Amino acid sequence: MSAIGFDFGNHSSYVALVRTGGIETVDNEQSYRATPTAVSFTDLLRFTGNSAKTQAITNFRNTFLNFKNLIGLLYDDPIAKKEMSLISSKFLKMEDGSIGVEAKYLGNTCYFSIIQLVVMMLSDLKKTTLRHIPNFTTCVLSVPNYFSDTQRRCFLDACRVAELDPLTLVSDTVAGCLDFMVFKCDLPEDDQPARNIAFVNVGYSSTQVCIAAFNRSKLRVLASVGTCGVGGRMFDLCLYQKFRQEFQKKHNIDIESNKKAQLKLLTECESLKKLLNTTTSLLPLRIECLYNDIDFNSTISRDELNELSAPIFSEFKEILESALKSSNLALEDIYAVE
Repeated sequence: MSAIGFDFGNHSSYVALVRTGGIETVDNEQSYRATPTAVSFTDLLRFTGNSAKTQAITNFRNTFLNFKNLIGLLYDDPIAKKEMSLISSKFLKMEDGSIGVEAKYLGNTCYFSIIQLVVMMLSDLKKTTLRHIPNFTTCVLSVPNYFSDTQRRCFLDACRVAELDPLTLVSDTVAGCLDFMVFKCDLPEDDQPARNIAFVNVGYSSTQVCIAAFNRSKLRVLASVGTCGVGGRMFDLCLYQKFRQEFQKKHNIDIESNKKAQLKLLTECESLKKLLNTTTSLLPLRIECLYNDIDFNSTISRDELNELSAPIFSEFKEILESALKSSNLALEDIYAVE
């Protein structure tokens, strides 16, 4: 029987199988390996994954993204408040103090908890798995190393509601360490000095750092640090604020007053960020009818983005320094960074 792993991300999620020859990340019904972590509601249907993400702009009031980090948190929790301020979706306080959403579904006004949204996404990942392994029963799920015990328990509850039988939850950083240990063939023998490796996992909405000592059959985690909020989306927001100010200066209009315009610009900024990662050339930004019938055109280079992102790099540096300090190692003791 194949081992099955779910990587439930805040932006995208993945299903991986262990088969003869290694680990395979399998594709969904749309032939993509990455499935957007998104849920959308209409008067007729409920959508998840790719189908939901395509409605993020046209049906923004009933489409919900980036909700993973909110599971198990109360609405008034400072961490939740900060996270919700970075998400375009609208959240509300449920009667029990938890976080929920309001959506128009099947002609009615419905309220869903974050756990329910997670269940819907897990069901989508389950459907992807069934395309490749009919009648599977067990799986392993990865969660951020900064998740509290309550958040982990809520995740397990969501799995059971989705009729999944999770063998265990494993921290993202520990999963990376185990993968490294399994496939790395030149690790020192057990009676030799360990090799210290730093793992840096920069996701869409978080950053996790783990420093571990490796021998051929031994693994010891020396430090594990994670933070919710510092991730790839911060670069999207840097670009967004730059172009928002340009548009406001040119047209005397703040696109924050128009949700669709805001989402259009954020979507283009994410795409532009990825392109800037591949070239040092000056790249154009062109959006037709950004605000009503007003088009928007601009340009930006990677150097300019790096300059705008200086405060973000400082936050990344603090996370790395915190992990190094917790490990009680000197910088020269780190053999490599993965």
